[in-house]
Amino acid sequence: MLTSPDSHGLIKKGNAEKAEQIWKANATHLHVNTILQFNSNATAAAFTERKSLGGRVWTTAKMESPDKEKAMCVWLNSTLGMISYWLESNRNQDGRGGISVTSIPDLRVLDVTQLDTTQLDATMKIFNDLKEQTLKPANEAWNDPVRQELDQRLFTEVLNLDADAVTQLDILRRQWCKEPTVTAAKPTGPPD
Repeated sequence: MLTSPDSHGLIKKGNAEKAEQIWKANATHLHVNTILQFNSNATAAAFTERKSLGGRVWTTAKMESPDKEKAMCVWLNSTLGMISYWLESNRNQDGRGGISVTSIPDLRVLDVTQLDTTQLDATMKIFNDLKEQTLKPANEAWNDPVRQELDQRLFTEVLNLDADAVTQLDILRRQWCKEPTVTAAKPTGPPD
């Protein structure tokens, strides 16, 4: 979930003021993948330690604080976050879903602005513990111990749900990972 910017821009002569305005309006830590390939991409969102500007595929998603951006990163990379993304995306090609920048505010997500201090702290702990762990592609969530830990901790430590809810999510996760618009032609779904 943690990444570093991979490019830098040069400000053209005479555009320093405009560049500063763009930076102030758009630079953030949270970046959302607008063209997610479920059978090869592992993350729907990524967090950069330093503020940065997104690009065509990884657009910025600015929130009121870096902690809330981390919480949203955790949510979007959870199984429910991935399913929410998948539901809202256009799926013109199996295994791939795209969302427009303007549709990001309409994604069905956890309202991180309503988390109390204890819940937000729990989300920060999940992010900090898992931020450098390697996630498998989304379609392999059924067999991904890191995503499953993220899901379990999100349910129990943040949402205060019980083990039965985690079990129910496992059933949903396995069913979603068999969906043809998620797996495409890759034989990576769970066994029957």
